[in-house]
Amino acid sequence: VPRAVEPAPPFDWARERARRLGVVVHALLAQIAVDGSDVWNGERLAAQTARIVAHLVSEGALPSEAPQEAVDVRATLARVLGDERGCWLLDPAHAEARSECALAGLDEGDVVHVVLDRTFVAEGVRWIVDFKTGTHEGADPSAFLDAEVERYRPQLSRYARIVSALDPTPIRLALYHPRVPGGWREFSGTAPGFDGSA
Repeated sequence: VPRAVEPAPPFDWARERARRLGVVVHALLAQIAVDGSDVWNGERLAAQTARIVAHLVSEGALPSEAPQEAVDVRATLARVLGDERGCWLLDPAHAEARSECALAGLDEGDVVHVVLDRTFVAEGVRWIVDFKTGTHEGADPSAFLDAEVERYRPQLSRYARIVSALDPTPIRLALYHPRVPGGWREFSGTAPGFDGSA
């Protein structure tokens, strides 16, 4: 008996490309956070091209496309390194500084595993920062960034709840979009019972 076969959904090249860029940028941001931004410059970024291309290919880029994608990776990293806030976020001198920090904990009765892009303590506040590597083509970057806060608030709120169960230090949450003008948004998190309100 013949049966209907659902067609496969179309492959979303743009989303896959953005995912690859994010993976590679996050890995290099973690390395910069160990080394310190002061030892990274345009020359060192350029010297990473072969490594970046290889990483992109390992994440699924076609070898013919990877060099152009590597240009975007380097441009994103250059934006971070050229930004005072970006350098502050990656400063290895912060107390309890960690990048790609994997945690597990109970959240609303469920065991969950999370990975914090960047966390550290500065001036008595624990920062939990989520790096975003996308761009915004629209006319109002501020509205876009506000919408991103609402989009990622549940995820960051979960991070705050898990961290606050381990550490009573006051928490600030932030999104950092280095490729978007004014790409920094922060909001508060508190100790147990954090409900995501800013």
